Amino acid sequence: RLLCSLLLERRFIFVARQLSTLSAVIQALLALLYPFAWHHTLIPVLPPRMAPVCAAPMPFVVGLQPATFAALSVD
Repeated sequence: RLLCSLLLERRFIFVARQLSTLSAVIQALLALLYPFAWHHTLIPVLPPRMAPVCAAPMPFVVGLQPATFAALSVD
């Protein structure tokens, strides 16, 4: 379902404690799209001050740390 949703250009938010894991998972997932490519917003590790990007109406793949994700849920 995940790959199918990527092909349908949906919005994705990945959450992980370790930045290296977060980055690696997102890069691996996008590599699975080959021969296609992701041409939309891609932010493997989103800084907390840029969290409003997650409310954008466009397709994106974003990686967040748990504290930033919790702040999104409250707003």
